[in-house]
Amino acid sequence: MKDQKKRILFGEYIVGSGLTAALKMKPAEVIQEVKASELRGRGGAGFPTGLKWEAAASQKATPKFLICNADEGEPGTFKDRLLLMQHPGKVLEGMAIAAYAIGAEHGIIYLRGEYVYLKKGIEERMAHMEQTGLLGKKILGKRFNFDVEIRLGAGAYVCGEEFA
Repeated sequence: MKDQKKRILFGEYIVGSGLTAALKMKPAEVIQEVKASELRGRGGAGFPTGLKWEAAASQKATPKFLICNADEGEPGTFKDRLLLMQHPGKVLEGMAIAAYAIGAEHGIIYLRGEYVYLKKGIEERMAHMEQTGLLGKKILGKRFNFDVEIRLGAGAYVCGEEFA
């Protein structure tokens, strides 16, 4: 199992394959898979992703929004910038999978203001994914809609959902 996880995390990856697999499952099954993987957030606390998704999915209020916090306010960190520069499709696909699991139809990438130069590349990847049915209405022919917009930050240190 661990070798398989390594292959998924570090090997060649085709954007859309994870979303295709997720949409064959029920949202609760996706959450259970994420919990079983022991995936953790990339922030300082390393909070278990499956627990966060489970809590979001259990909320009855609508509409639900999925936020990708790419502000990266910690001094000397560049993980968000590198991911969005080199793998925007993977980030967007991960957002779509999370949105499906929690029942959100709208996503926001909260992008650090100093990273405005990344915006065009992310928007181009978003447009390509919409054209290929990976974002937008009836994703991959399913009854699942998810759109993403980019909001630029204005310079703040604390932007995490539990503190801001």
